[in-house]
Amino acid sequence: MLNPHKTKEKLYEKILETIQSSIASTRSAIEAVKAARDNETKSSAGDKYETGRAMMQREIGRLEGQLSQHLAQQNQIKQINIHKSLKSVASGALVFSNAENYFIGIGLGKIMLDEETFFVISLASPIGKLLYNKKEGDTVNFRSKEILIEKIV
Repeated sequence: MLNPHKTKEKLYEKILETIQSSIASTRSAIEAVKAARDNETKSSAGDKYETGRAMMQREIGRLEGQLSQHLAQQNQIKQINIHKSLKSVASGALVFSNAENYFIGIGLGKIMLDEETFFVISLASPIGKLLYNKKEGDTVNFRSKEILIEKIV
């Protein structure tokens, strides 16, 4: 494993790549559904045609909502200064504990980096709320488990 600061940089880049990949695949899905909708031929059963187009339009709306969320996540993560020195858990912190490793930023979930697991969470998450403002050596109790904060980068 690299030093903690290099790990944080690599993790940040992986988070950005993950979000950008989600944006690209969602845009591609929107284009595919739009193409299918536009190529739908009107059959003699007019109601079937209209129902199919309405379902595709709902799917486009759902995908556009997802795209909006991905773009918002990208904007949020880009606002984090990963080079800022932190003494306590805040947005942008990489937290190593006796239980799990956490990157505080956005709610993205589990990411593997160099065969190590990191949970990318927001401060609004239950564990994020508990960790907020804690310092190295502090403990929190989460789901009946005591978590010791070993290092904050």
